[in-house]
Amino acid sequence: MNAGTPYRLDPRLARALLLTFATGALGFVAGVFAAPERAWAGLLVGFHVVLGLSLAGTVFLALLACSGAKWAAAVRRVPAAMSAALPVAALAALVLLFGVPALFEWSHASVLSNDAVLAEKSAYLNAPFLAVRTVVAFALWAWLAAKVRTAAPGASRMRWSAAFMAAFAVTFSWTSVDWLESLEPHWASTIFALTSLAGLALSGIAVAIVLGIHMRRRGAWRGVLTDDHLHDAAKLLFAFSLFWVYVHYSQYLLIWYTNNPEETAWYAPRLHGMWWTTGALSFALNGAIPFVLLLFRRVRRSEGALLRIAALVLLGRVADLFFHGGPPLFGPSPWPSVWEVLPVAGVTALFAFATLRTLAQGASVDVSEPGLDYSLHHHA
Repeated sequence: MNAGTPYRLDPRLARALLLTFATGALGFVAGVFAAPERAWAGLLVGFHVVLGLSLAGTVFLALLACSGAKWAAAVRRVPAAMSAALPVAALAALVLLFGVPALFEWSHASVLSNDAVLAEKSAYLNAPFLAVRTVVAFALWAWLAAKVRTAAPGASRMRWSAAFMAAFAVTFSWTSVDWLESLEPHWASTIFALTSLAGLALSGIAVAIVLGIHMRRRGAWRGVLTDDHLHDAAKLLFAFSLFWVYVHYSQYLLIWYTNNPEETAWYAPRLHGMWWTTGALSFALNGAIPFVLLLFRRVRRSEGALLRIAALVLLGRVADLFFHGGPPLFGPSPWPSVWEVLPVAGVTALFAFATLRTLAQGASVDVSEPGLDYSLHHHA
């Protein structure tokens, strides 16, 4: 069977992505001296964006294997390439370890000495243990993701996929708490990891759609990626958009009706001023707009419409992360500034370059993949 036209990374696009990364890196370094809280916050948001996208690739591969789904066999290389870009997130995490004092109040001994609650949590919330947990998580993700990508189809791939999903459930939960929820260590939510998972899944599907359309427009997947594939991917985007709204609303509703000051304090600064605007923007881009537009079949099968919706979802992911992390770092101060934008743009561009470069290596379609014929002739 024909492996399809190989994908070729446009040198101009590659240069643009690398230039964006270099600009973002230089801007971050300058920001560390000019506005450290904002620069480190920007890198933290960029880290969560690329971590979610790279892990979403492996999650999608694992779910396909565990469910025995065949419809996406022809387009498996996109989530595999996203998964292979995990080192970009690891690099961002390594740099972020040096920014722990600028980001987290629990990292300061002077704060612990005057705060009994944080002192009790210090056995878990401390910089050395944070570094250990982060290294362990990335080591597990890298090892298991490589196994999922390269395992032979059948029982072997299913076993490695199941192992990854089990490890992912635990490690992603503690990573979400470590690097996002603990920005406000007096507050806790038992559903927080689930809200992070919803953002990961939603943005991951959005990027897979963008990459798939990009490859088809470049000629690599012409005749491979069909409108039926786009239709199914759009239905997944619709489903995860609903899931995102559901878990965020569930968290808000539970905190609202209990009216516990320790919990409502998290929402109090987010219901006014710029942060209310940020939250409303996040809700519109992640929930309302995808829900309304993807109700229509012609939109779900339209390449141009899906590309625009996916781009809006990705902007919504950034807004969502700033909504979560901004108030404890900036207070009521407005955003964005160049110091937040440049690190996010830089690390995201590096992820895009790494993913596209992986896609440019080898055939665009794995002809040995079981279910390939079914996938090529799939009808939604």
